[in-house]
Amino acid sequence: MDVRIAVRSDDPAGDLDDLRRWLVRERELRGRVEAVPAPPPEGVLSSVVDVLLVALGPAGAVTGLAAVLVTWLRRRRPDVSFEVVRADGAKFTISATDLDGMDGARMEAYVDRLAAALDGGPPSLPPPGADGPPSLPRPGADETAPPVGGAPGEGGEERARRRLPGGRG
Repeated sequence: MDVRIAVRSDDPAGDLDDLRRWLVRERELRGRVEAVPAPPPEGVLSSVVDVLLVALGPAGAVTGLAAVLVTWLRRRRPDVSFEVVRADGAKFTISATDLDGMDGARMEAYVDRLAAALDGGPPSLPPPGADGPPSLPRPGADETAPPVGGAPGEGGEERARRRLPGGRG
């Protein structure tokens, strides 16, 4: 499955190029990221990249993409967001403000939910005013995501720590 990613910001071309550089540094995504230029306006000879096309295959690529997107977005200004469109046409938007105030456990659960949405799961929307970002629900205080790869003691904790760029969990 392929996903298309567009950045919404004051400098979309620069931010998209920066995101592309982050993505291609991730081992699971090498060779899977393509910058897709928009058709140039009439009278202009060159075009500007307006989306990234990411070819997803193994589960590691999906989780790697989710982790990089969240990590990259957390380091941006609050007015930066991106729109993801899956091959089946489902789309969702995530903003830097969606990630404000999340602790480590909530961030891990968010990465898990984003990975599931990228992998064809429902890009579910919480009702207006719900506790969560406009496109992917945040887990509630009493809701926790299971560790990636299985139950505690089955190696899931280590995989959860490794899935964020640089091994940070």
